[in-house]
Amino acid sequence: MNGRNLIKYFQKKKIKKSASKLEEGTKNYLGIVGLKENIKFLNEIGIKNIQNHLLFLTNYLIKQLKDLGFEVLERNKGSGIVASRTKDKDSKILYQKILEKGFKISLREDYLRISPHFYNTKKDIDNLIETITYLIK
Repeated sequence: MNGRNLIKYFQKKKIKKSASKLEEGTKNYLGIVGLKENIKFLNEIGIKNIQNHLLFLTNYLIKQLKDLGFEVLERNKGSGIVASRTKDKDSKILYQKILEKGFKISLREDYLRISPHFYNTKKDIDNLIETITYLIK
């Protein structure tokens, strides 16, 4: 959405003469402006840069988990979702302990589901791995 398209949302509207004048409600101007700024932000970073960074983090995470002896489910190439578990520890208990340490992950069918995003860093992955290493000992 560019600036010209956005302007039409802020133009004064003519009031309809029928009962349909009550149907329009109020436009979500805050959402429209927020969406525009988010798209602008993503375009400034670059979708390809985001993809490359996400794949780097995901591949790094997978290597670290495998080095700890975790089973990692195969994933679609390009996916930023990692599902893993260890046979040595109950995934539900490990999941709860990871949450208590402040990490945001999910538990899906006994697998830890970890989804790095483009705003995460290698240091974030290192911190998670360090925490997991501590918790499985």
